[in-house]
Amino acid sequence: MAELFACDDPKADLAYLNMRAPKREGAARARANCDELWRDFEPFASAHFLAEFPFRFHQRWFEMYLAVALLQAGLEISCPKGNAPDVRVQLRDGRALWLEAIAPTGGETGNPDRIVYPPKRQPGEPAVAYRVPIDQVTLRVSGALHDKAKKIKTYRDRAIIAHDEQALIAINVNRIPHGLYDAERYALGATYGVGPLTVTFDRGTAKVVESGYTHQAELLRSSGNSVDTAPFLHPGLEHVTGALVSSVDAANCPRPLGLDFMLLPNPEGAPAYSELQLAIGREWRLHRERDAYRLEVIEHSRRRGDGV
Repeated sequence: MAELFACDDPKADLAYLNMRAPKREGAARARANCDELWRDFEPFASAHFLAEFPFRFHQRWFEMYLAVALLQAGLEISCPKGNAPDVRVQLRDGRALWLEAIAPTGGETGNPDRIVYPPKRQPGEPAVAYRVPIDQVTLRVSGALHDKAKKIKTYRDRAIIAHDEQALIAINVNRIPHGLYDAERYALGATYGVGPLTVTFDRGTAKVVESGYTHQAELLRSSGNSVDTAPFLHPGLEHVTGALVSSVDAANCPRPLGLDFMLLPNPEGAPAYSELQLAIGREWRLHRERDAYRLEVIEHSRRRGDGV
């Protein structure tokens, strides 16, 4: 088996370097997780995977994690070489499902919509509350979705993905500042336009009259341009079957693998996602009620030790 952490270039990603020569228990555990994934993934890895792994660490780790999670869920996978999506799943009913992976960040320096963490509190300094930029994080997830939707369209136009085959966009939000805190909210906000929770009180009794989430079908960038944040409820993305959103990284690898997966089907997708095709993590079921959709969660995976 080839060595996953053979590269010793000091210009490699900091997370890679910390795991390559771990000085703390957490880093050692993360490296062990990576080595374990690599044992299953090596037969599927592209020729350039090992060369890119040290420098595009999280992106390549996520592709490996995605493939092995599907493999360990009992699915038949392949990772085609060359110009093709990252993973192909041969479904039990004979159909094929493709996954194209992306792990967006907070944005490049100079990007007016870039997201960064607030400065770390120094010893002795008082605690400071700060606002989580929910709309900006949602925009980053939405941007990744729209970028990969264009790539999926290219694959379909070139017949790499056949017209009767499904295509999911797998998005890992861990490297977006604040992204892992509420990944479900950002996932729903970037696909179905699920907005803030609102609560209505009776002014006389102070009791809750009703509550629910607003529909936020678009958000504005700093430039003033609008972004469709409910693309799965609008025409235009029918070539995308759905999104699979993940929030973990090499240092926080869940058991079973894929426990964190959130599958959000596109009700306008053609071909459409069939319920329970990827019975791993969670998936959303959509019920059409007149001019709106009602969402319901289907739980597939439970943490070990919870008696399920």
